[in-house]
Amino acid sequence: MLLAPAVYLTGTRHAGAFDHQVSYEALRPALTGGDLALLEAAILQAATPYDPVPNASSAAFFADYEAFARANFPELVIKHNPNGNGVRPTESRTIYFDVPRTLRTWAALPRPRMSLQCRDSAAPSASVKIMLGGWGGRVGSIPVPGTLAEIGGYIRPAGRSLGLVIDTPQLDTQMPFDAQVPAVEEGLEAARRLVRWWNHHADTLKP
Repeated sequence: MLLAPAVYLTGTRHAGAFDHQVSYEALRPALTGGDLALLEAAILQAATPYDPVPNASSAAFFADYEAFARANFPELVIKHNPNGNGVRPTESRTIYFDVPRTLRTWAALPRPRMSLQCRDSAAPSASVKIMLGGWGGRVGSIPVPGTLAEIGGYIRPAGRSLGLVIDTPQLDTQMPFDAQVPAVEEGLEAARRLVRWWNHHADTLKP
């Protein structure tokens, strides 16, 4: 069962994966006092547009990272900052790649997504990964292609997706970019290997 604010239920594309959907709003008659106030606050928060708190160090790091990648790894196209005026919040630690301009499309495979985590608290290491949506349940049943293992890659779950992963050095978005160039370069080299593998060998994953 999916329990969420109505604004989420009407906007998400994942709702169909659940047997039942219940909105927060439907719980109002059953709650009183502090519980009702907490529910109302959650409903309001869900309806409030995201307004990131600017962090100058994060903004500088991501701007320098994109410029470095553009100059030295032009085949790895990074998505534009979704926030206006170059704003980046403190919690921003993910670099997203422009898939249509970076990865080949394979007819037998889901449309991929690709990102590089500067730090990943949910995994043993920071990493770069290509994700295949809806294939998370196939982890364990799809053998790791030898050509992927040869470049340091492996397969693990990434939410509901199957992740094709290479571990990368951790980066600190609050530290100067220039002090982390070797680690940045190592991560981008891993991303380049993963992209080249996908564009030449990903069809070995097809059912």
